[in-house]
Amino acid sequence: MTLTNSKTPSSKAFESFVIGNRALCFWDADIHEVNVSFIQSIDPEYFSSLAELYSSILDGGKGETEISRQHAAVAVRMAHSQALEAFFSLLFASVQAPRCVFGWLSSCSNKELSQCVNEIQSGRNILTRFDGEYGSWEALAELTHYPLLTKEANGIDIIENFALLWTRLASDFTNDLFAKEYNCIKHGLRVRMGDTLQRLAYSPM
Repeated sequence: MTLTNSKTPSSKAFESFVIGNRALCFWDADIHEVNVSFIQSIDPEYFSSLAELYSSILDGGKGETEISRQHAAVAVRMAHSQALEAFFSLLFASVQAPRCVFGWLSSCSNKELSQCVNEIQSGRNILTRFDGEYGSWEALAELTHYPLLTKEANGIDIIENFALLWTRLASDFTNDLFAKEYNCIKHGLRVRMGDTLQRLAYSPM
């Protein structure tokens, strides 16, 4: 799919794009500057900082209690879920609206994001700004990491590993129990903290 950037009679630049299959259009006096400024404001170390913070508590540092470690465990699950949501949002924004990432992110609903992930996970093509067919994680990994193919001797292997990782992350993100856990934690902390419990039973054939 190819969409063009232009100017309206009032000299305000606009950018048209899709979220999944839904078409949108954003206007701004300098949409390029807003887009670049937004992308540069994203903190790539945010989630790694949270991981280091919570892992230090889980490791049982000085003064940590059992309840504080349980709190940290819940926080890790929350951060993991948020990280997946942020990652897939940025990935699809970058291929469907690279010139209006902020518009894509501010307009995409949770349901639409899940649908985008499910489309790729099921091997169905999605609309993008770029020529070609994109219906797999490997295709998206190659699109977003194309320079690796020319700059790295093992570029193909790196892209395949990215695709494998994204497939696993998508499996988590689209898992119904995973989604329910995420919603329970972020909406009113409707979870009960405690140890993991597993039950095994023998069933004769």
